[in-house]
Amino acid sequence: MLIVSVASGTLGVSKDGVTLVATTKGIVMYKGGQVLSVVDPGFECQCVTIDASGKEAWIGDDKGVIHAMSVEGDTLTEIAKLEKHRAAVTCLSVSPDGSMLASADGMKEVVVWDVVSREVRKSRMVFHTARVLDIAWAPDGQHLASASLDTNVIVWPLNSSTRFEGKRAHINGAHAVVWTDEKTLASAGADSMIRLWSVP
Repeated sequence: MLIVSVASGTLGVSKDGVTLVATTKGIVMYKGGQVLSVVDPGFECQCVTIDASGKEAWIGDDKGVIHAMSVEGDTLTEIAKLEKHRAAVTCLSVSPDGSMLASADGMKEVVVWDVVSREVRKSRMVFHTARVLDIAWAPDGQHLASASLDTNVIVWPLNSSTRFEGKRAHINGAHAVVWTDEKTLASAGADSMIRLWSVP
């Protein structure tokens, strides 16, 4: 049995059950309850996500760089670097159709990337006032939710500048967000509460 200490508590799971966990020792790859490998990528891992196919993964580091990785069996190979963030990357999420990657950092910024071109698709989403701890795509792939230490939850529509804000959602910080359907967002925080939001 391998016991690891998790950095930022982040993991990514593909549809076929490949699980990647970002730890202080690197990336641990699991499948079917078995450890496939422990990969030391040569930088400090902060967060990780993997696409549904299990063929491509992204790792955020402590310098603000996102490393795009190909996944082959128990091996990760770096294929590109995405550079825009000015602080440690805190969370990553792939859109439901796999075409976009969302990232956030310790300087409060949320960025959306095109997975194929690896170019920034949307940025300047900087309305949080503290570190962003989690991001999640809506099932329609057109809305992105974020949770922050500033206690707020924000929903960012991709094709509009109008955003939905759940102010003071959780005392001492909003820690997690997940969509239950296209119009309902659940959030959890340091106050041990789970809140449901109806998103217009």
